[in-house]
Amino acid sequence: MTHFGILCPTANGNLNPMTTLGSELLHRGYRVTLFGFPDAASTTLASGLEFQSLAENEFPLQVLMRA
Repeated sequence: MTHFGILCPTANGNLNPMTTLGSELLHRGYRVTLFGFPDAASTTLASGLEFQSLAENEFPLQVLMRA
């Protein structure tokens, strides 16, 4: 089985289209993991995709919302 990895910024304008693409790939029988900052976890997991956090120490949960 092919395993796709998606890497994109956490902003909704990037994250929403990529999770939609990932969901379609998942629907077609592929395994899909999105790699991103912790803020992207809830949206990614809600779409049914796997999530792998990046730079957790440098960008903890909700730090991007404060910037």
